[in-house]
Amino acid sequence: MPIWVKWYSWGCPPAWTLYGVFASQFGDDERLVRVPGKPTIPVKVYLKETYGYELRYLKYAALFQIGFVSLFIFVFTYAIMFKNFQRR
Repeated sequence: MPIWVKWYSWGCPPAWTLYGVFASQFGDDERLVRVPGKPTIPVKVYLKETYGYELRYLKYAALFQIGFVSLFIFVFTYAIMFKNFQRR
């Protein structure tokens, strides 16, 4: 994987959303999953090996989402201060 793809995925809000959803729902799941070409493994091990999702990084996913929304709120508030809706 090229390094720019890795950096892009770290700054991509949908990627952090998916990380949060999958890590919160399946991060501690001990049920076994059958993967072709591999032995039967727990779901949480499959998520870690295949996608790199770990339950311990869930707080960072939540913080990124809160930070991203806060950034947009700040930019909107700052931009709306200078927008004049009255044209004379």
